[in-house]
Amino acid sequence: MPIQVAHVVPLASRVGGYERQALLLAMHQARAGAGVSIITHSDHALQLRGRTGDAAVHGVPWRLGRASRSAVDRALGGVQVLHVHAIDPFSAAVVQRARARGITALVKIATQGDALHFADPEANPPEVASPRVFEPWRRRRQQRMMKSAWAVIRRAQIFIALSSAIEDELRQVGIEPQRIVRLPNAVFVPEAPAEIRPAAVRAIYVGRLEARKRIGDLIEALNIVRAVHGGAELHIVGDGSTRAALEAARSPAVFHGCVDDTGALLRSSDLFLFPSQREGCPNALLEAAAAGVPCIATRIPGVIDWFDESMMTLVPPGRPDEIARAWLGLWSDRTRRAAMADAAREHVRAVASVDVLGETYARLYETVAAG
Repeated sequence: MPIQVAHVVPLASRVGGYERQALLLAMHQARAGAGVSIITHSDHALQLRGRTGDAAVHGVPWRLGRASRSAVDRALGGVQVLHVHAIDPFSAAVVQRARARGITALVKIATQGDALHFADPEANPPEVASPRVFEPWRRRRQQRMMKSAWAVIRRAQIFIALSSAIEDELRQVGIEPQRIVRLPNAVFVPEAPAEIRPAAVRAIYVGRLEARKRIGDLIEALNIVRAVHGGAELHIVGDGSTRAALEAARSPAVFHGCVDDTGALLRSSDLFLFPSQREGCPNALLEAAAAGVPCIATRIPGVIDWFDESMMTLVPPGRPDEIARAWLGLWSDRTRRAAMADAAREHVRAVASVDVLGETYARLYETVAAG
């Protein structure tokens, strides 16, 4: 009989990376006949319902840092394993109630730095978009909540590390190596790849617009490339705290905002650019590689853990000139772009497709359920 799994998804203001991972896995598992559900904030549940196929969505009221215990208990009915998609006080509240019922958990660390931030928030303050969080009373309250959350989460049976850097951080905060499994995020691989056109005219970025993503590097690179090829295009898809400043700079880049389904935009692009300085395992890069779009990405953990130079062009972070040089080098080299795209797509299919990772997680659930 299939193990009953509940995916725990903390609150977010949009359906972002770990929400999409939870939805993808939950829908795949439900189609395979597994008992699967999603547990999230009651407000957030409204965004997810209707997008999960046969997977049930349980909304839990969350007020002033506390979850409704009765709502959590109802959501945990019949569940054998929790799959937590990010460290968060809400996740910890669900894990704590689950532990009281004998339900064990595996926890994925979504981003490099998360384990350090929660284990010792005084020494490793988290990055935030709003300076109000740094007001003393807010900071102290946030630090208390993070420490309390980590005290619960750290007792999980298995931790999923999306990169070698995250694996190292988990060891630094006292998680034994035998409790850590390194896996990529899952991705759906389209049946047909994108067309490789004669010139790499149109580049695209998909993801959050935050400081660590270094979107400004792409705009600088675009200006360099346009000095040689005036028709070069850069399309930026996503939203975040730096969007207003980036748009105010009046660059030639085209900003699309949030787009639910980026498939058509990816297929119409000649290059995917990924300039981030720190990641877990970037969903957007996986999706571009799975779609057969040639990629230029930064040489950081979370990228080089899963891809090499045969699959995409890798450049140092913080070097827009290197991004531009790579773009110019690929501009007319259709053969090289096609070879990289084919290699990356087949590699993703072998190690990160939702079919492959669905089987891997099914085995992990059995391990967790066995205690």
